Amino acid sequence: MLIYSGYVYRLKKSTKNVKYWVCQSNSCAANVHTNASDQFVKANGQHQHLPAPERIELRDLKNKVKERVRTEATSVPKIYEEELARSNISSAALILAPLPADAKSVLNRARRKITPPIPTSSDFDIPDLYRQTLNGKPFLECHAERLNLKFEPQHVMSDFEMSLIKAVKQKFPMATHHGCYFHYCQSLYKQVQLLGLGTAYFEDESTRLSCRSTMALALLPIELIEDAVHLLEDDSLSEMKDFFKYFKYQWLTRVPPTYWNVSTLEFRTNNFAEGELLSFLEKCASLFCHIGWHNKFNNHVGKTHPNVWRLFGCLQREELSFRQQLGKINCAMKKKKNDTGCFIRTQIATLTERHEKKQITLLEFINGLSMIVAQKSTIAH
Repeated sequence: MLIYSGYVYRLKKSTKNVKYWVCQSNSCAANVHTNASDQFVKANGQHQHLPAPERIELRDLKNKVKERVRTEATSVPKIYEEELARSNISSAALILAPLPADAKSVLNRARRKITPPIPTSSDFDIPDLYRQTLNGKPFLECHAERLNLKFEPQHVMSDFEMSLIKAVKQKFPMATHHGCYFHYCQSLYKQVQLLGLGTAYFEDESTRLSCRSTMALALLPIELIEDAVHLLEDDSLSEMKDFFKYFKYQWLTRVPPTYWNVSTLEFRTNNFAEGELLSFLEKCASLFCHIGWHNKFNNHVGKTHPNVWRLFGCLQREELSFRQQLGKINCAMKKKKNDTGCFIRTQIATLTERHEKKQITLLEFINGLSMIVAQKSTIAH
């Protein structure tokens, strides 16, 4: 397409030195000649209609949307709405612009044109486009061969899905598997709400203390947990009876304390993989940089069950982000260290030492840990 003096032209034919353009309106005889480099040569005839700058605005909008549709995994309606919002087009162009639902089918076709067919089995060829990074480097496979890496983790941290616990045990029998403290606390608070104790949690200090104390059990030396549960149950209000019944079944029988007790771990959550940058990354900055992976990647994928090509495209963009952050770390462009995690570890160590020296009772030990739970950022460290 060619835009000249507020009119839009389409290419009719071209020779070695000249391109012949005709007005986009089929009923208009006006035409323009340019050289092979699209530089204006001359115009012929008069237009039979007024120029429509709104159409030019809409064409620019369409081109920007199509470019993003072809290169991003973001949903088509979202791309369209974002570009429409930032385009700052005139009121007339806004009225003429199609609604997101009307533009969706055309834009989806543009995306499908560059997307290979969805595989129907696990045996399929990967096009060259998806075998390399966005800067054209061979992707993953060459590095795996060069490094000769075997994925045999010594430690695994995850949430508490039973199917995942069984899978880790089967696949990595020699690995130590711990549950994430963040998910442990999250599960307990969810149960508080399911039992109708949400209001009491906010309004009644005793209820709140009982809930936080059960969260604090994961920070307690594992040999003290059984006595601590009985102590907390006896010390709690009658309204907490069902909660402790749930706790003893779910967290003492179904999922034993060996999975959720994190008192001996330096890092108690996998939240560093869900958006939090923890201090230990600085120790291995020359090897990799942390990218808040789970939440960030889920947001980039944009849907629960993406097709394989959408997933590959997201991995390519993730590699680009990783490469950028790795470069920053290697150039010593690091974020300021957060001391919250160190402060919390010191608090836990102090309480543990005081209990071991019998300076505080077990209940006082638990209550002290519950105050750590109450701190805003505790379960992120």
